Amino acid sequence: MVVSINFNPDDPQDVAAVRDVLDRLDHGQAITPGEQSVLAAAAAQPVGSVESVAAAAVADLWSRTGLSHRALLKASAEQTGDFSLKEIGETLDLPPNSVRSRFANLGRSVKAMREAVPGAPPVFKEHDRRDGRWHFTMPAAIREVVLHTDLNQPYSDGSLPT
Repeated sequence: MVVSINFNPDDPQDVAAVRDVLDRLDHGQAITPGEQSVLAAAAAQPVGSVESVAAAAVADLWSRTGLSHRALLKASAEQTGDFSLKEIGETLDLPPNSVRSRFANLGRSVKAMREAVPGAPPVFKEHDRRDGRWHFTMPAAIREVVLHTDLNQPYSDGSLPT
């Protein structure tokens, strides 16, 4: 029997679920029909390099966002090292409340992208809290793709983002 499992190694729940299934298979226990369908769906998903999964993730994210969110992503990717939302606001010449609002709204698109692209890396990682502000980093694979993606890339229907 060949079993392919697609999971997010950064998600403790995914890791625990995979360990549970593997332990039961290792001990000759059956897996439920629901688990079989999940395993079959995961096996059908293409598994690629980190770079190709990041490219698919950014392409999906671009299809869900307009210019303001793309600009926020691009400004984040252009930062060296970690950054705070204050620094992004200064880069984009936006007040703090606008940056926080855009960042929060972007979270919904990121969540949908991570559901649509199995194995997609996180777009932002919380680094630490200093001076009353959270600092973030953007994983290298996502950062490289964002840096090389046109802000004005049209949607799949040919329309331009606004």
